[in-house]
Amino acid sequence: MHLIDNLMYGSRLFDNQKWAALNPPGTKYSYHGALDMIRENFSFISEEHPQACFPNGYCLADIYQDKAEIFSYLFIEPYYRKAQMWMKSDNYLSAKFRFMREALRSICPEFTEDYFDQIR
Repeated sequence: MHLIDNLMYGSRLFDNQKWAALNPPGTKYSYHGALDMIRENFSFISEEHPQACFPNGYCLADIYQDKAEIFSYLFIEPYYRKAQMWMKSDNYLSAKFRFMREALRSICPEFTEDYFDQIR
């Protein structure tokens, strides 16, 4: 996801402002850097669904890690199953997954719902 995000940065597909708008009002990322966050609070980064719209604590490091984690949860079946449970009551998280699927589909039309169902 980081490669895709770097290539598409500033485009309408992965625009940071659009992504940030998917978070609940008042949500703040750490921006201390992912490595500092790992060093300072490793147990928090692995915490599952610590708050609305984040599948794990690492997502709070910065907006880029947030997008990358949603991307990874979309492709890795056991993680996606967990996310599906959370999305039942977390509309913010659902919106992020929807945003990611639509953005990926605009890059590659083969990224359909059927495609994601088949890889999981």
